[in-house]
Amino acid sequence: MRKKINQDEYLNILEFRTDFELLCENAMKYNRPETVYHQAARKLSATGNKLMNKDKLLNLRRTVECFSRLTEREFGFCIDSVNPTNNEQLVNSNEQMDVSLNNGDNVQRKSKPVVKLPRYYEKLSTLLGDEEDDEELSPEEILSQAQHAGQCAREKLSLRRPMSAYKLLYQRTNGTTSLRFINQDDLSQHPSQT
Repeated sequence: MRKKINQDEYLNILEFRTDFELLCENAMKYNRPETVYHQAARKLSATGNKLMNKDKLLNLRRTVECFSRLTEREFGFCIDSVNPTNNEQLVNSNEQMDVSLNNGDNVQRKSKPVVKLPRYYEKLSTLLGDEEDDEELSPEEILSQAQHAGQCAREKLSLRRPMSAYKLLYQRTNGTTSLRFINQDDLSQHPSQT
């Protein structure tokens, strides 16, 4: 599903919903009812079905701006058969469908605005390849990928807490370990105490 989302293969919400239901059904089928996975899949399925039913989607279309721009084709169902009172939105969606049908036989989806992600997300997307490629990698390539992933994680953590660090001072003979957290602001004001 993640691959389909990244490659923009879902044409409408109902296609996504069918894959979502299949995912939940498989999790419930292949895990015993007493496991955490089965219970989480059951809750996720109930929540997903509640959020992706037609009435809820139409309500979101009326209240949320980005949903109001979706056409009937992107919803995956005919809006007038479900909600005949929304004539203004129905006319707008019908005009959009007529324009898209008149543009040619191959209907192209609207281009989405490009969102600039932080650098570490761009690096992570290159690291997450297909599982098939992992079998063909040499040990040196795997090591370089692991080091690259470590560098990405280091950059991500430095963005979260750029002015703090911690160090392991020592391990006592009784087995306890002492950690000291160092704040860069404190270093400039007071000398380090041990």
